[in-house]
Amino acid sequence: MTAITVVELVFDLLKGVAWPLTVLAILWWLKNDISQILRSVGSMKVKSAGLELTLDRMTESRQIAQSKRKDLTNLSPTQIWFMDNVRDARISIVDEMKPAQKVMTRDLHDMGLIQIETDDNERRIVLTQLGTDFLDTASRVLN
Repeated sequence: MTAITVVELVFDLLKGVAWPLTVLAILWWLKNDISQILRSVGSMKVKSAGLELTLDRMTESRQIAQSKRKDLTNLSPTQIWFMDNVRDARISIVDEMKPAQKVMTRDLHDMGLIQIETDDNERRIVLTQLGTDFLDTASRVLN
C-alpha cells in the first residue's frame, strides 16, 4: 500500500462519515428543543369540538358526573350515529345484528348508554336514560 492509497482511503472514510456526524452534531446541539417539542406532541390529543361541547353542556346541567364524562370522551361519531339508529328503532334486535354492530353495542352498553332487554324471547337494545339525554343534548349542539 502506498501513501497515496492510504490518504485516499482516509479521505473516502471522512467523506462517508461527514454528513452523519454533522447531523448528529446538530441533533445534539438542539436536543433540548427537540425533547420539548416531542413532549408537547406526545401530550396533544385530538378531540371533537362537538363532542366536547355536548359533554360540557351535560356536565353543566348535571346530567352526568365528571367521572362519567371521562368515560364518554372517547365516543366516536359512528357510535353516536349507531345510538341514533337505536333510538329510531332501525337497529334493535340483537340476533339480527352484524358483528360490528354487536361489538359497538357491547362498548355502548359498557358505557351505560345502551341496555339489552328481553321481550318475547327476543333480545333488543334500547337507549338508557343517559343515552337519551346524550342524544337530546347532542341534537342541540349547533343551537
